[in-house]
Amino acid sequence: MKSCWSTYHELNLTTRGTLSNCCVQNLDVFVDWNSIDDLDEWFRNFAFFKEIRTLLDQGVELTECESCWVQEHDNIKSRREYKNDFYKTDKDNITIKKLDLRLSNKCNLQCKMCVPSASDQIVKLGNQLYREGITDIIYNQIDPFIQTNTTKILDLAVKLPNLKKITFAGGEPFIMPEVEKFLSNMVKNNKTDIEIEFITNCTVIKTDIINLLKNFANVLISCSIDGIGDQLEYQRYPAKWETIERNFDKIYETNFSIVLTPCISLLNLTELHRFVDWANRYPKATVIYNEVDSPEYLNFRYVPLSERQNLINNSNTRFLNGDYNWDKFFNRLIYEYIEPSTEDCKMLKEYSTKVWDYRCNVKFLDMYPWAAYMIGDSAER
Repeated sequence: MKSCWSTYHELNLTTRGTLSNCCVQNLDVFVDWNSIDDLDEWFRNFAFFKEIRTLLDQGVELTECESCWVQEHDNIKSRREYKNDFYKTDKDNITIKKLDLRLSNKCNLQCKMCVPSASDQIVKLGNQLYREGITDIIYNQIDPFIQTNTTKILDLAVKLPNLKKITFAGGEPFIMPEVEKFLSNMVKNNKTDIEIEFITNCTVIKTDIINLLKNFANVLISCSIDGIGDQLEYQRYPAKWETIERNFDKIYETNFSIVLTPCISLLNLTELHRFVDWANRYPKATVIYNEVDSPEYLNFRYVPLSERQNLINNSNTRFLNGDYNWDKFFNRLIYEYIEPSTEDCKMLKEYSTKVWDYRCNVKFLDMYPWAAYMIGDSAER
């Protein structure tokens, strides 16, 4: 059986205005929000979602859900499996229990593994590069943004009878005024018996929002921190490590649940042992990881084994509160190496020289000298 309880209980809204059952499902569903009066009823009867549920229940590995199948075939616990463990429900009870809302791409960073739809700063950078004559990169290929009726969406959310959790991401939810307004309205209407999750880069932690969050039954802060010091600052330009660490300390001192969610790529693999040491200073923070599989040229398996010795030598130093998948990472994945394709070498060179070196104070090859074998003038592909 390939049933996924997310399809019975979750609704995800992207910054492009598309809908899916979860944040890793590859769907492009649009709706007219003004035509919906009861979000739960629409969710139960929407034909496309009904078909998704039926096919998954029949054991079909839908291409829209490929992310989970890839992980499961590689013996990595997938999001589908986590959710099925969590819900423990029956198929006759189709109701929205979780909303994942990415209300806008408003952000303050230009992360190397990010895209325009998740950061308006990348949109601005793409426009600037275009004016400079750099017109052949994904930063220029900006999807048309649908003006989503966020007021209507949030009004519908308040009325959901079985809602248990709302996740806010983006973009950066701590700088979205509509998120703060929504939380304030929920508190005023005494709708605080739900869990609120923020997926944040920890660059801005507004005290007013923290105080609002303290009213809710459960709060989870998922912190997108991939490393420490200059490595973090490079990967998540123009973040400042001192600010992030100070803000993380502030969050950690609350009674909120804390999760660290590093994105593993060739940009941070060689310094991951330093991140382990830092994360273990915060034992109540659970550590999970996401592997960067898009863009493909950031695959951590392209890092030569000779450059991973600090990580390999320290592989017995594990996270004090790491999740299940870290065992496989430290026992096997850190030894995996594959030859980069010609196309990935080309793309890495394009972005590192035309975009990152253009923008960052530190040059890519100064930060990652080992990468010369992929993008250097002497590299033969």
